[in-house]
Order: sequence, then C-alpha cells, then structure tokens
Amino acid sequence: MVAAVQSYNHSKGYDSQVVMMGANDMEPGFGSASSTIAWAQGFASVSGYLYLDYGSADGCPQYSTGNGSCNNGWNQYHEWYLSWGHRLPLWRQKSTIPPWHASGP
Repeated sequence: MVAAVQSYNHSKGYDSQVVMMGANDMEPGFGSASSTIAWAQGFASVSGYLYLDYGSADGCPQYSTGNGSCNNGWNQYHEWYLSWGHRLPLWRQKSTIPPWHASGP
C-alpha cells in the first residue's frame, strides 16, 4: 500500500514534497514479539520504506538498568528494536499532554 501511494505521488509530482512511511500499532497486547519483529523485517525488506511504531509498551518498566520484562513475553529490547530506538509520544487525553507540547503550533 505504501509503495502504491508513493507511486501515485510520483506520477503527480508530489514526491518532492511528501515522504511516505508505513505505521503499525505494535505492542505486547496484540501478539508475540517474534511475530511482530517478523512483520517489521518483512515490511522493511519488501517496501524499502521506514515505518512508525505507535503502539504502547504494555507492562514495561518506566525505568530500568537492564532489559526489563514487559507483558506477553516481550522485553524492552523488543520495544527499542521495533521503534528504531525512538518512541513516539502518544497522549490520549489533553490533560496528560506536557505543557511544552500543548503550547506548540
């Protein structure tokens, strides 16, 4: 799907202004770490595009000096690997948005 949209963007001349990426809600509650990692590796090998992981890190410790355990057999390394080492902030309620973000554009 990402490649098809990118092809359309290219045919219309939009590709110099639009960057295509995939996205997935990858989190311990939805499946095993091994099947999720297999999806991520498969997506990267076929599409040639990056993806964003906007899933939660269910059961993972907030702070850890090692590879802490998460729900469903996942660990912090799995979360780090799937998110390219960069977690996306996800706020579901306005009251939980940090002041530095709420005052932005």
